[in-house]
Amino acid sequence: MVEEVLASLPGSDLSGHDVKENELALRQFEDRPLQWAFSTSLAAYLLGAGARDPRLEDLSRDFLGLELMPSDKLLGSGRNLRQPSATDVADAATYAGLRATACFQLRPRLAAEMRNLGVDYLFHEIELPLARVLAAMESEGVAIDVPYLGEMAVELNGQLQEIEAEVATLAEETGGTRINLNAPQQLAKLLFEDLRLPVGKRIKTGYSTDAETLEGLRDKHPIIGRILEHRQLSKLKSTYVDSLPLLVDPRDGRVHTSLNQAATATGRLSSSNPNLMNIPIRTELGQRIRRAFVAG
Repeated sequence: MVEEVLASLPGSDLSGHDVKENELALRQFEDRPLQWAFSTSLAAYLLGAGARDPRLEDLSRDFLGLELMPSDKLLGSGRNLRQPSATDVADAATYAGLRATACFQLRPRLAAEMRNLGVDYLFHEIELPLARVLAAMESEGVAIDVPYLGEMAVELNGQLQEIEAEVATLAEETGGTRINLNAPQQLAKLLFEDLRLPVGKRIKTGYSTDAETLEGLRDKHPIIGRILEHRQLSKLKSTYVDSLPLLVDPRDGRVHTSLNQAATATGRLSSSNPNLMNIPIRTELGQRIRRAFVAG
C-alpha cells in the first residue's frame, strides 16, 4: 500500500504545509522530483496571517475552526519524546489525516487571499520553487575541514590561557585572587572593588559586566580590551570551532544546517542547527572560521 502511494506522488499536484520538510522526508523513499503546487506555511507567511513560522495548528483553527492534534500529544516531548515508529498506528493515522485535510481545505482560502493581495506571482514563481532548492541544499550539506578546525582549537586555547594568565596576575597585584572570567560576580569584584573602575548598571547579583558595560570601560584600563577579546574568542570557539566537527553527519561526512524560509520579518533566509549565517565576516577570526567550509 505504501509503495503504491509513493509511486503515485511524482507528477501529482501536491499540497503540504512545510513543503521543504515534506520534500526532505519523502526523499528517503522517492528520488524523483515531486510537483509541489501549494504550501500553506509559505502562503500564510506571505499574507502575514501566521506571522513568522506559521503553524498549521493555528491556521487550521483560525481559518477553518478545525482543531488539530498537537504533535506532542502524538510523539510526546522532552524526555518522553517517542520515535514515530513507536506511536499507535490509529493515532498516527488520525494525526496525519487531519493535517492533510487542513492543508487541502486551506489551499483555496489562502490562494484567494494571495490573489487579492497580489502576491500569488511571488508565491508560485519564487517562494515555492525556492523551497525545493533549499531542500536540495539541506540534503546535500556542506563539507568542513575538521583537522583545520582542530588546529584552530589548539591555537585558540593558547590565546585564552594567555589572557586568563594576564588577568590572574592583575588580580594578584591588586590583592585579589585568581578569578574565573566566566563568573560575572568574580569579574565584577575585580573591576569595581579591586580596580575601582566606574560602576555601571546594577543587577540582582551586583554590578553588570555585560558587553555594553565593558565597552564603556574600554579606555579606563587596558585589561578591559583583553576581557572582551577573551569573550569573543571563547564564544566563537565553543559555537563553531569546537561544535562544527561534532555536527558532521557520520553517514556522509558533511554538516546539514536547516535553512528557514519563513522565519524572519524581513523575508531573508535564516539558518539553524547550526546557524551558519552568524559567523562574523569582518573579523580575522570569523574569516578564518569561514575557511573551514570547503568544496567536496
